[in-house]
Amino acid sequence: MDSMNRPVLCIQTVCLVILLGTESTQSEGAREGFQVYSGETSHFTVHYGKAAAMDTVKPAGYEGRYVQGFQFYLKHSEEHKAILGYVDKVLPGEFTRIGEGKSKMDVLGVGSGGALVEKTPSLQKIPFSWHTVTCGEYEKQVKDKRQIKRFDFIHMIQMLYYVDDYPGTIKFFHNLLKENSKLLIVHEAAGSGWDTLWKTYRKELCTKSISDYLSAGDIKVHLERLELQYDEHLIPNTLDITDCFTTGDEMGELLLDFMTEQDHFHQSLTPDLRASILDLLRNRCSTEKEGRILFDCSLSCLLVYS
Repeated sequence: MDSMNRPVLCIQTVCLVILLGTESTQSEGAREGFQVYSGETSHFTVHYGKAAAMDTVKPAGYEGRYVQGFQFYLKHSEEHKAILGYVDKVLPGEFTRIGEGKSKMDVLGVGSGGALVEKTPSLQKIPFSWHTVTCGEYEKQVKDKRQIKRFDFIHMIQMLYYVDDYPGTIKFFHNLLKENSKLLIVHEAAGSGWDTLWKTYRKELCTKSISDYLSAGDIKVHLERLELQYDEHLIPNTLDITDCFTTGDEMGELLLDFMTEQDHFHQSLTPDLRASILDLLRNRCSTEKEGRILFDCSLSCLLVYS
C-alpha cells in the first residue's frame, strides 16, 4: 500500500493531530505517542496517549492477546515514564525557544492518540474539529492550498513502521515546519533489543501490521541522505522478561506474543524457531542482573531542525 494513502484522523485547532487509522479502527493496543500540547506558550503541557497506526481493516496484531500484551508491556517497561523523563528534561527549553514572542504554537502530531484527547481534562477548554482523511488526501489538501499550513513543532512517535516510503514521509512533514522549528521523531534505538530481534527475524516476524522493520539508526541514515540536521537523545530503558523463559508462565507467554506479534508464541512458531528466538532474547537482546533477565527496550529521540 502507498505510504501516503493510509487512513488518518485529523484534529484542527491550535494543534492538528493525524492518526494513521480511522476512528473506527483505533485500538487500545496500538503503539503509544503524544496526544497534543496546550496552545499557550506560557504553559506547555505534554500529554501521552496511544497512537493508532493501522490500515482501514484492523490487523490481527492489534486485537485480543496483542492488546493485553501491549498493556502488560507498558506497565512493566514504564516506557511512558521514560519518555516523559526526556520530555521534562529537553522539550521545555525547545518550546521556550520556538514559542518566543508567540501567543500560541501550531503543533502537528503524526500517529498520535487523538481519540484520547476528548477524555483528557486539561484539554477540555481547547476546541477540536475532527476530520477523517487519508494521508494521500491530506497531502493533496496541503499542495492544493495557496497558503500551506505550517507548524512550530511536529512529532512522529513510533509510527514510521507503518509507512512504505520512509524518506518521502519524513520529507513531506519536514517541509511543513515553520522557520526555526523542530520535528521530533521517537523510535526504538539502534542496537536495542527490539532492533536485534526484529532485524534478525525480519522474514519470520514482519508478516502482519509491520511489513518491514527500521530502528532509529535507519531513520538517521534517511535524515543524512536528505541532508537534514538533527540532535539525538538516547532514552535508556529495560524490561524484565525473566518469565518468558519459564515454561507455562501465562504472563511470559503473553509478553512473548506481544514482542513477536504472534497470537500464541509457542503454538504459532516451530520448535527450532522458538528456541532460536528465546536464545537471542536471552543472550543478545538482554543483560542479566541479580538473576533477572532485562531486555533492552531503549528509545532514541531525534530532534530534526527545520
